[in-house]
Formats: sequence, C-alpha cells, structure tokens
Amino acid sequence: MVSYAKVLKSSLVLGAGAVAAAVLIGCAPEDAPPPSSDALLDEVAGALGGWEALEGAERLEVATEGRDEEPLQASRPGVDGHQINTFQQTLLVDFSGPSLRLDFDGERTWPAPAPIRFSEVVNGDAAMLELPDGDGGVDRSPLHPSRTATRLRDVSRLPPRLLVTAREAGSAGPVEEREVDGEPHFVLQYEDRGHPVELFVEPESHLPSRVAYLESDPLLGDVWNELRFQDWEEVEGGLVLPHQWVQYLDDMKIREERVQEWRTPEQVDTDAFAIPEDVREEGETGERVISQWPLRRAHLGVGYQSFAREQNVELEEVAPGIIHVTGDSHHSMAVELEDFLVVVEMPLFPERSEAVLEALEDRFPDKPVRYGVITHFHMDHSGGVRTYAAHGATILAHEVSAPFFREILERPSTVRPDRLEREGLVGEVEAVSGMYEISDGTRSVELHPVENPHSDDMLVAYVPEESLLFVSDLHSPGASVSPDNENQVALYEGVVEAGLQVERVVGGHGGVAPFAELEEALGGGNNGR
Repeated sequence: MVSYAKVLKSSLVLGAGAVAAAVLIGCAPEDAPPPSSDALLDEVAGALGGWEALEGAERLEVATEGRDEEPLQASRPGVDGHQINTFQQTLLVDFSGPSLRLDFDGERTWPAPAPIRFSEVVNGDAAMLELPDGDGGVDRSPLHPSRTATRLRDVSRLPPRLLVTAREAGSAGPVEEREVDGEPHFVLQYEDRGHPVELFVEPESHLPSRVAYLESDPLLGDVWNELRFQDWEEVEGGLVLPHQWVQYLDDMKIREERVQEWRTPEQVDTDAFAIPEDVREEGETGERVISQWPLRRAHLGVGYQSFAREQNVELEEVAPGIIHVTGDSHHSMAVELEDFLVVVEMPLFPERSEAVLEALEDRFPDKPVRYGVITHFHMDHSGGVRTYAAHGATILAHEVSAPFFREILERPSTVRPDRLEREGLVGEVEAVSGMYEISDGTRSVELHPVENPHSDDMLVAYVPEESLLFVSDLHSPGASVSPDNENQVALYEGVVEAGLQVERVVGGHGGVAPFAELEEALGGGNNGR
C-alpha cells in the first residue's frame, strides 16, 4: 500500500535550482509568490466559464458509466484489486435544496455475477434508499446516514460546484506550490463540513487536476479521498467541465468514471426528489460519517448497514468456553484458555470490535483478550484490528500481510479518532508462517495457512480438543457445498493435508455445521483419517 500522504504532501523546495523551479511553477521572477487564494479561485473560475456561469448552474444532471475496483479485496496487500462491477449512473442535483437523486445500474463482476440496482434520494434533511423488491416493485427505506453524508460531500466536489464550495468555505489558507507526478501545481487548502480539502490546480491552464478530501476509513484510519480530472470540454451554459475522472483512496484506485452527458436544466421534475411521508417519519439512525467505506460496500452489493450505528452482539456457546460471536454479517470466535482469551476474526469496524470486547469482558470478566487472529486482510474481515491492539491484544497475521498490519497500527486516525489514536498506544503484530500454536497446556488454538484462490494470506483456526475449525469466506457453514466451488475445495484439501480431525466448522459467515457436509461432497468421508 502506498501512502497518499507520503506521495502528495512533499512541497516543492526552492534551493540552488530556484530559478528553474520558479519557471516550472509559472512564477516569474524567481521570488514572485503564488497567487492569493481569492486570485487563484478567480483564475480557475475563468477557466471553467466564469463565476456567473458556475453560480448560474443551479441544477445539474450528469450521466456517467464506469467501473469500480476494490484494492482491499485483492489477493494480497499492495497488488491491484479486483474489478468488482461495471455501471451506468445518473445524478440529478438541485443545489438550492440541496436535493439529489442518484440512479445506479450496475452488474457485479466479482466475486460472483449479480445485478446491483439502487436509487438514492436526498431532499432537505430527509434521505431515502430505493431497492428492487423482487416482484417488480420498489422497496423504500431511510438512507443510511453515512451514505447521505458522503453523497452530499460528493456533490460539493463536483466540478461545477467545487469552486463555489471552496469560496464559501471561508477557511482557505495560503496557496502552496507543489510538484505532483513531476508536474508543478498550485494547491489551495480549505475545509468542507469540517474535513480538510486540497484543490490542485495546473498553473498554465488554471484547470483543477484533482481534489482530495481527508476522511476516515475503518481499517486505514485517515485517508485522502481524491478525484483526478481529465478531458475538459465546453458544455451547455458556457461551462468547461471534465469528461472523465478517476477516484483514489490513499493512492489506491477505486473507480473510473466517464461522462456520457452533462446537462444544466432550467427546471427539474420535483417528483424525482419526492420522499414518502412514512419514510420521513421513520427517520435515520446512526451517525452521518463521511466515509467511502459504506459506498464501496454498496457498489459491491454487500452489507454495511451497522456501520456508525449501535451494535448487536450475540454470544453463542458452541463448546465449553468457546463462543461464536454473532449478531451481524461477520462473525468471530472467542476461545477461553486458563488466563486469557483468543479471538479469531476482528471484522468490520472499530465500533463493532468495541462492542464485542465489552460483551466478552462481561462474559469472562477476569480474562483479557491476549491474541487477536486475522483470517485474511480483506477490509471487511480486519477493520477491528486497531481496536484489539489498543486493548492490548497481540495481532497474529499471515506472514504475507503482517507488514501491512504493522503499517495499519502506525497510521493516524484523527478524523474519527479510535482508541489507538486517542490514547497514543502502540500495537504489536506477529507474523504466522506455518502452523502456529497458542496453548495453556490443557487447550490449544492452532493457526494453519491454507492455499486458496481467495487470498494469499488465509489462516484457519483449529481447536483440537473440541475438533472445531473456524473459517472465513472459503466456506459458510450451512451453505451448499459443490466440487465447483474452488474455495470450498481448497479448504477441504487444506484440512486433509494438515491432518486435522475436524468435526464441526464455525463460520466467519454462516453458522456452525458438521465438517461431514464438506467430506461427503468433496472427499467421500475421508477427512485424512
């Protein structure tokens, strides 16, 4: 993973080559300062068609097509992520409200093909999600407050609104000179909705090349969410607007989007923003946290709903002192040893982990969590790692991803401070290569790497005294088993190769089921015995 901050935060230093650098930046003579923030905004506004055209665009419609990618669902940290979908999208905005309607029509390409259709409507203080109900109708419910906040942020950084947002912020600092990807840029810094923003401007064309917002990510902490603009052309109303942009999260590409049409309609049908009274009355629950995390999950067509909300934790004992921690889409397993606990899987986000740790403390008041085991680095299965480290747990990760998690524990998290950030703590990560055993002499937890097509850093946890195996993503206990499922086959073969005497499987998804379900479908009841 490349840190966006390290890439973009180094300012151009004028030294022995000051004259050459000044010419590059477009400043002449050498000691001429960059323009003031107001002057820079006026120059950029002129390049985009002028303030009158920008402020006159009270309504906006943009149709785009593109693809989403997910770098934190790759085979290992630091490599290209999967393309997760292709989509067409239409956004209609009335800035006077503000009101917006976004219609998303996508086809998921990974991990399994599926349609992804939804509409989001924001009208004043209310917001609504529309989903197909399966019978040709539409199911309407309040939009998750984090999705609402993040979409409103996205609207404020649309190129026709970007400069208005910057000017209205009233908090712009002095313009800096920086070199980005070998090219000189002016950089204007301001705040929007309490979040730091950096606007990068090409000195010669006066066009914005990118805009970056600092936001919070459950796993990464502080991240720069950046749009890089390309292909500027004149459209109706005299505006000059980009026809392509690429979105990055901490310098990792997550979306490519191409404009099919820009429109600035004089009037719009207000029915497009209508929210039924029953949806308004239901209201929203949770925090309006600006974060790309729930949108990335929505674009993948998977769950995110408990993010920034009150958590539901259920403790189900599957054997004496062994707890299946459920209550959400992602589960954990807690194993009691003589003086401490081992928790396998720290999924989703910090608030989930805080709630789980509180529930475990109530259940086992004198036994701290000494070890937290990461099954694999994917963002939905490791978002609680900083929380466990802050509570004193040693983090155990496959050797492939251990360096990644060491960096995770060192990253700042100031936008939405977690316990690690608030208390200035330092976590510990231990790499697992081969079989790793945690034992108190009477009970043990074994960690075994499993080769598979899902991730290169997969660990399963085995409790030999109870013949229990915990697994995430390769198999969800209770789901159908097929020889065509490469992940299930990899799990079964890994168990047989390791000689594990498994009777039951506990799921990071799903429930608890006999290992015989895998044996009968994949191995004829062998189990390596």
